Amino acid sequence: MSIIDLLLGKKEVLSTFDPMQFAKAQTLLGKNRITFKVKSTYTGSGNRRTGNFISYGERVDSETQYQIFVSKSQFELATHVLAKMYEQ
Repeated sequence: MSIIDLLLGKKEVLSTFDPMQFAKAQTLLGKNRITFKVKSTYTGSGNRRTGNFISYGERVDSETQYQIFVSKSQFELATHVLAKMYEQ
């Protein structure tokens, strides 16, 4: 997500560290024909192959943050659609 996208009116509709929740959100938005942009950020402490002591104890399943952005005009529809994830 770039500063240009923010200036053009994109809003964050979901931020999660759960890849299953992220995939489910993408599916729901796609089924409802809502266009979106994705940003993923690795928040771990480096390459696992280096064997750094710093990475000891980190939760591997929580190292990547997933964010979904939609246009301001579709924001309310997207939040309504994604609310269905939590009803099930």
